[in-house]
Amino acid sequence: MAFRLSSPWGKFALPFAVLAVGIALSLGLGYTAKQEIERSAQLRFDIAATEAARKVENRFEDYVEVLIGLRALFDTAEHVTRAQFRQYVLGLGLERNFPGFRALNYVKHVTAADRAAFEARLRSEAAHSGVGPTGFAIKPAGERAEYYPLAYIEPSEGNDVAIGNDLGVNPKALRAMEVSRDSGTMVSSGRLIFIGGNKSDIGLAIRLPVYRSGMPQSTLEERRAAYRVAELMRDVVGSNNPGGLRVRLFDGGPSQLPASLRAENKPVAVPAIGEDKLLFDSGAPTQQAAAASAAAPASAVATASAAFESLLPFEMGGRVWVVRVSACTGRVVGWLDRALPWLIIACGIAISGLLAGILYSLTTSRGRALTMAQVMTRHLRISERRLGEAQQLASLGSWILDAETGALQCSDEARRIFGFDIDGSEPTVRELMARIPEEEREGIERAVETAKQSHERVEFEHRLLLADGRERWVHTIVQLSEEDGKTALRGTVRDDTQRQKGALRLKLEHDIARLLVGEGDTELVMARALAAICSQMDWDIGACWVVGADGLARCGPAWHVGASRALDQFVRVSSALTYRSDEGSLGRAWASGELVCIDTWTSARDFTRDSLARQAGLATGVVLPLSGGRLPTALEFFSRRPMVLEVETLESLRAVALQIAQFEQRKQAEAALRHLASHDALTGLTNRASLPQQLTRAIKRSNRHQKRLAVMFVDLDRFKHINDTLGHGAGDTIIQACAQRLSAALRQGDTIVRFGGDEFVLVLEDLSESSDAAVVAGKVL
Repeated sequence: MAFRLSSPWGKFALPFAVLAVGIALSLGLGYTAKQEIERSAQLRFDIAATEAARKVENRFEDYVEVLIGLRALFDTAEHVTRAQFRQYVLGLGLERNFPGFRALNYVKHVTAADRAAFEARLRSEAAHSGVGPTGFAIKPAGERAEYYPLAYIEPSEGNDVAIGNDLGVNPKALRAMEVSRDSGTMVSSGRLIFIGGNKSDIGLAIRLPVYRSGMPQSTLEERRAAYRVAELMRDVVGSNNPGGLRVRLFDGGPSQLPASLRAENKPVAVPAIGEDKLLFDSGAPTQQAAAASAAAPASAVATASAAFESLLPFEMGGRVWVVRVSACTGRVVGWLDRALPWLIIACGIAISGLLAGILYSLTTSRGRALTMAQVMTRHLRISERRLGEAQQLASLGSWILDAETGALQCSDEARRIFGFDIDGSEPTVRELMARIPEEEREGIERAVETAKQSHERVEFEHRLLLADGRERWVHTIVQLSEEDGKTALRGTVRDDTQRQKGALRLKLEHDIARLLVGEGDTELVMARALAAICSQMDWDIGACWVVGADGLARCGPAWHVGASRALDQFVRVSSALTYRSDEGSLGRAWASGELVCIDTWTSARDFTRDSLARQAGLATGVVLPLSGGRLPTALEFFSRRPMVLEVETLESLRAVALQIAQFEQRKQAEAALRHLASHDALTGLTNRASLPQQLTRAIKRSNRHQKRLAVMFVDLDRFKHINDTLGHGAGDTIIQACAQRLSAALRQGDTIVRFGGDEFVLVLEDLSESSDAAVVAGKVL
């Protein structure tokens, strides 16, 4: 249903109405949730309070059972000794099983007539058993009609000073014992007492009468005659504090409530209880705080700061005990419950605002849709441009191949990498495969087929031979995908030429360096270096040209790829030809000292070597001069396919040329050092140090050729007189003249050694007769 708003403000009316209704409902739901959370919290608190009060009552009952068991001990015999009492208490394991007990004691009713016998009997027991004081006496001293001395107490450590105390001198204690004796029931002290004189231990006393075995107990007088008292001091509640609740125990005074009253019963009205009746407070840091509160003015038990509170009384020992449980709101109602009403209100307002916003959006959707479409179009174009720029910066292109029709779609960067015109038509798979070297096509087809079958990403690398002769390395990723029911191969292509050529350059430099650092014949090392360069840089032929002492360039070591008759003939002809050092491309390279590129189809026809290269089917070449050598040297490379010599290729060639130039310089330096070590600096003849080596070689040649060998020693007479009269300069001149004359007198295969000073050694080889040596000696002299 469509409608038109007649007023400009009409488009806001419905959204505002929805917002107002939503806010009202949210407030109502929040208030309802708050009431329900408070009711649930009160119920949880009542359950927890009843449980806490019941635990206190159960603790009382557990400890009362110990007193009943102790009374049973005294019912088993007429007289229970101190050792038996101690053994029984030790068997209870108070510290482990009933940690609330501070002491169990036994009070004996003794008449004035029986006092002496009672004291003597306890001293005798202590002397025989070693338990208790041997000097037992009733304290305080004095004559009284009846005594209630503390006869036994366990544990005795720290409590033995109380043994012998007459509890009858305390009117309140006496009254409690008489009530318990006359009623036959357990009686509690109902007040704060201090155990062992230590005011930090606050507790109460519970007394249970013990009657003599076999004595009648039907009348009050009979119960008095049979009366024995068992007194127990202990902590009532201990440190048990239910989590999150404050539990306080009060003495409610003598019981006026039903004896069957339990803590879990429905709460009943109790009279106001003062703070001086406080026995235990789990909220106080220590129980001293509870004792200190007794000094405060009497007031109602009610205190502030407790949002939840419950009074639960129970009856035990003829008194009423009131357990007061309280908790603040934070203990009962969690932060999430407290925040829930506000959260409901906030969410309701937010939803209302969202609905109002949706309604407002629907009323103004057309105008915004047009604006949004324009913005999206602009952003889309910006994104496309940025994507293209990012692909260009990263040298990363993308393409899609339709698996059914074989149509190929490439991004602009992918076209650039593949070497196609960006503004031209879409390239075909056939055109793309034509630019891949033939030896790599089969591997690429297998990789693409694997991607189709496995539906997994496949990565591979290959080369591209572009139309302008450049070579490009690319890294391709292919994966099969489905979109709108159509299957297509999606892929990315990255221009990896720089990395691959860098790696090849490093490998080539490493291989050349490994060849050049080894020992071996210079021409053999150069031939292997040419083979490595041609193999890794796709050159078909390589040669080394050296200018000799006559100024003519000659071809030295050479290498060519495969078994090609045309290349074999080209190498043979090259080895037979010589060129002037300033002729053709070789001459230009030596003259400029820079690399010279050769295109055999466009180069001048006057240089024979370029013409021979063109006839051998070679299209592109390069001449690289080596600097620093004794004689001009150049490396020459040719390729049968047209090549564009890129910067990386030229840099690799220059780096290799520098290595080879350094190799030649090293070889020349080594030769010069060897010459200096084996020749005399004045005459240029072999020196004395090389004589043993020369003799050894001469002897081996003589044995091999079955020829005679002669060694002659020659010295100059009166040479010292010449040095002394004419000087050492004249002497050196005479030595040099003698060396020249001796060299001229001997054959080319003979050896002249300056042995030292004016002495020379002549090694004559290939002598047929011994007389031949005499002939040579005559010529020398």
